[in-house]
Amino acid sequence: MSQLLMAVALALALAGCGPKRPGPPSPAVPALCNALCYVPCDTQAPAWTPRDPDSPEAWRELGEQVIAPLVGQLTQCEAGRRACAQCIERHKASGVLL
Repeated sequence: MSQLLMAVALALALAGCGPKRPGPPSPAVPALCNALCYVPCDTQAPAWTPRDPDSPEAWRELGEQVIAPLVGQLTQCEAGRRACAQCIERHKASGVLL
């Protein structure tokens, strides 16, 4: 009789050791971020095509043809990165992200 009680007690104890069924999924939270966050970043540098590659003036054309447009592109990328960082920080502060 005591063996039967031990077997029942062991079966009941082991029944609680199984995997738990997951509850319903959490509701989705909309990511209300600035539109700049979703704009892809263009880091493709413009081509440098000096009129005369052997001329010292070619180095002046580098700034006009490559550096100035690239600065504009990277400024736009930084604005997008900043918008995403603000969105993430806002979601962390509201407890959506850990």
